[in-house]
Amino acid sequence: DLAGIPVRSSERDDSHPLVIAGGPCAFNPEPLAEYIDAFVIGEGEEAVREIAAAVRAAKQNNIGKQQLIRSLSKIEGVYAPSLYATETAPDGTVSVAPGGDAPYPVCRRYVKNLDKSFFPDRFVVPYVEAIHDRIQTEVFRGCAQGCRYCQAGMIYRPMRTRSADLLVGKARALYGSMGCEEVSLLSLNASDYPEMGALLDGLNEFCYPARVSVSLPSSRIDTFSEEVGEKLRRVRGTGLTLAPEAGTQRLRNVINKRITEEEIMRALDAALAAGWKKIKLYFMIGLPAETMEDVEGIAELLHRMCDRVRQVKGKSAAKTDFKASVANFVPKPHTPFQWEPMDTTENLLEKQRLLRRLIDPRRVKLDRHSVETSLLEGVMARGDRRVGRVIEAAWKLGCRFDGWGDMFRFDLWMQAFAEAGINPEDYAYKKYRPMSRLPWSHVSCGVTEKYLFIEHEKAFGSEETTDGCVKGPCTGCGIGCGKP
Repeated sequence: DLAGIPVRSSERDDSHPLVIAGGPCAFNPEPLAEYIDAFVIGEGEEAVREIAAAVRAAKQNNIGKQQLIRSLSKIEGVYAPSLYATETAPDGTVSVAPGGDAPYPVCRRYVKNLDKSFFPDRFVVPYVEAIHDRIQTEVFRGCAQGCRYCQAGMIYRPMRTRSADLLVGKARALYGSMGCEEVSLLSLNASDYPEMGALLDGLNEFCYPARVSVSLPSSRIDTFSEEVGEKLRRVRGTGLTLAPEAGTQRLRNVINKRITEEEIMRALDAALAAGWKKIKLYFMIGLPAETMEDVEGIAELLHRMCDRVRQVKGKSAAKTDFKASVANFVPKPHTPFQWEPMDTTENLLEKQRLLRRLIDPRRVKLDRHSVETSLLEGVMARGDRRVGRVIEAAWKLGCRFDGWGDMFRFDLWMQAFAEAGINPEDYAYKKYRPMSRLPWSHVSCGVTEKYLFIEHEKAFGSEETTDGCVKGPCTGCGIGCGKP
């Protein structure tokens, strides 16, 4: 709009540029379908070159926009919404129907060999300090742990690694061009990286003399060790993040977070032995099958961890800084919980109040997420093409930078829903019938609906867990990684 480009794709002609979107949110592209010419579903490193070649050829041959969009839809992983119609089921669910010669479903793109994939060794360094002022290098992509709430663990399969030697070389080059004081190893579960010891040794060869710290965004509890902890804080500890996610073993089994309290305490002991003083813990409330006893279990687990610190550290226990971040569960497409509703705003607020009463603020700093923001996230995550009208109405009402608490105007969003004639609860709190067509069913992440349904039934039936497939046998997710 600021550039004078019509917001809706139907209002843009050959004189306007293409508008293309991608990223994890594109795995349900429907809320923005009327505003985007084409979505790249999946990873873009290879697809972007093919798109650029198609656009170049269209310009050279004077091909119009509509014909170009049709040709882009032939590229694997590209979804062009204007080529598809929608249909409404008896229960009111709006989904995308097959039509014409456009591919159905649209299958995501992924890079098969990360070592051969381009990764820049220099970035623009701003004159002002950036929020994430660090060297970021991706050690591997994907995760085979199979947590049932986690969309990233499904859409980024299979797990693919970069070699330790390549990563060390890239980090050296980036340090030479950027001069940052921290190297961050990016992945979903960085401590699952099979060459972590060799990688940390290689990084510390140049990081330690240069006083550059090495950090992980989070560590899987059952694979974190004292050795890894010591190598990470050789220069300085930036803070250690662990994710129990639930406070009771029963609920951890439901969500397939296969860690025990014994393993949690063992990871805590390893962190303390390695000298870590700042520990952040991630939890969720509002998970499917959750009870108030499970919420109380979060507080009880935190206090047992604090007691463990006092037992191990004695008088110096007060120097250990505990922070618990408690998010509100939002069901995401392409996960075993995609059919489940969100917990209501009233229930989430009640659970937050319970935690605030039970957790001693002198021992643990509690960080709770906004339930209003989570409600909007639920609507966007599970929304159909009609939700775009709400987004446009909210924008026209002045909603901007909604991720910042001081800018978030929930009242304006509710006004936008009213103007669009849409009830947000119809999306966030809706329980879908398993295996039915959903607003995002035309997009395939490679994991089959059958596998998601089996995992869903395990969660709510026997509360049975499924082993990760990195070291164990194939779980039959359908991704086609070639594992026997």
